[in-house]
Parts: sequence; structure tokens; C-alpha cells
Amino acid sequence: MSPIEIEAAARAEGETRNELEKDLYALLLLYFEKASKAALLGYVKDATPTVPERLIEALEGVLRSHGAKVGETFGLSDLNESLFPQWLDERAKESSQQISATTQKNVIAAIVLATKELVEAAEDSSRRSVARAAYAQVSRTFKSRAETGAITETTASSESSKFHTAEAATLHKKTWVTMNDGIVRATHVLANMQEVDFDATFTVGGYQMRFPADYSLGAPVKEIIHCRCMAIYTEGRK
Repeated sequence: MSPIEIEAAARAEGETRNELEKDLYALLLLYFEKASKAALLGYVKDATPTVPERLIEALEGVLRSHGAKVGETFGLSDLNESLFPQWLDERAKESSQQISATTQKNVIAAIVLATKELVEAAEDSSRRSVARAAYAQVSRTFKSRAETGAITETTASSESSKFHTAEAATLHKKTWVTMNDGIVRATHVLANMQEVDFDATFTVGGYQMRFPADYSLGAPVKEIIHCRCMAIYTEGRK
């Protein structure tokens, strides 16, 4: 594949990913609403603002289902003959825990701020009043968090499915490609069009990554979150 062909393939993949992201975005918005309200209800009842385990498990199911759909769309050979299903199980569990922990943390921060503001204003600072004010604050983050989550999880699943099926499809080279739209982080811009053998790793921001959104080799969150890059696999020589 020529550089022009690789960039064209990346654009086509990006358009498909955008459509898949919309579905998860809507589901994450709903989750943030339910989880935040549930945590605030716990605060009102007994001052325990926690996200219920049932909602965390439900989110895990949502992420697993979305990842499977993304994998079926982008996999380069039989997914069931690869390690992708195992990767997806681990990813869905870990991401659901992380997303829920952040949601709970945000709710607690909103409670603290709402309490402070109500007390300073000499207004009703009962738990119920605090909960209402806290929800108004935390709900402002829902859209941006849902967008980030939808992009990050879709990228991770699409790139993992390609990586775990590329070798069986006899594709032995991979090229890192960015969206090249002016809002790509600097470290990823520098990695654009970096070509390596399938078994090798990309060097991105000084970290080693098997594919975009891969943190298995130690890449930090700052190189993963909201990543829209992709790897394009080609035959090359093994």
C-alpha cells in the first residue's frame, strides 16, 4: 500500500468508527445519569454516595456488547480463533470499574462543593437539597465524558480486534495513522505514518504500543484517552 492508499483506508475506517461511537455515546449518557442519581440517592438515605454494583455490572455488559460489535466490524480474520474475546472481557471489566469510580468521585466532589455553596449562602443544606444541587453540577460533565468514553472504547476495540486477527490474515506490516485534523496530540502527530513489523511495537511519546489505545506495555492514560488513531495492516514481508 502506498502512503496515499494507507491514508484513504484510515479515513474510511474513521468514518465507520464515528458511526459506532454514536451508539455507545448514547448508552454512556444514560449510564452517567443513572449512576449519578443512584449515588446521590445513597447520599440522601444514609450519607453513602456509592454507585451500585448492579449498574457497574450493567455497564460492563454494555461495553462488552459494544466491543464485540466493533470487533466484528473491524476484525481481519475469525475473532473466535484469536485472543480478542479474552482481551475484550478484561477490557470491559476494567473500563466499567474505572468509569464507575470516576463517576463516584465526581459525585462526591459535587456534594462537597454544593454543601459549601449552600452553607455560605445560608440556604437549606439538607442532604436532599445538597443532592439536587450536586446533580445539577455533575450532570454538566455527562456529555464530554460520554464523548471521551465512546471514542476511547471504540478505538481500543477496533484496534485490538485488528491486531489480534492480522497475523492470521497474513498481514505482516502495520502503519500508525492519525486523523490529521489539527486536534491530534503532539506525540501522536509525530508517530503518524510510522511503519513497523507486525511483531514490533510503535514508539509513541516515548512509550511502546502494539496498537493505538494499547496500554499493556505501560503507555499512560495521557496517550490512550480520546485517541482516534489507527493502525493499518498490510502484507509486506514477514
